[in-house]
Amino acid sequence: MLHENDAVKLKHNVPANSPTTWRGVPLVDLAAGDIGTIVMVYTNDSIHYEYEVEFVDEDGVTRGLVTLSEEEIELI
Repeated sequence: MLHENDAVKLKHNVPANSPTTWRGVPLVDLAAGDIGTIVMVYTNDSIHYEYEVEFVDEDGVTRGLVTLSEEEIELI
């Protein structure tokens, strides 16, 4: 299990129109290897987790806020 504030690396591309993105939050295409921070951890049964991951640019502006599974990210 990963935790809030962990830095993670995206394992695959996420297009800007992905259904896993938050509405109203700007999103650009995210690429495999992009670095993000877990801002929320969700679970229903203590076995399956999903993670809200925020990706920001070099100025700290949010590029995307995406809900991902543990298989889609890796701890760095």
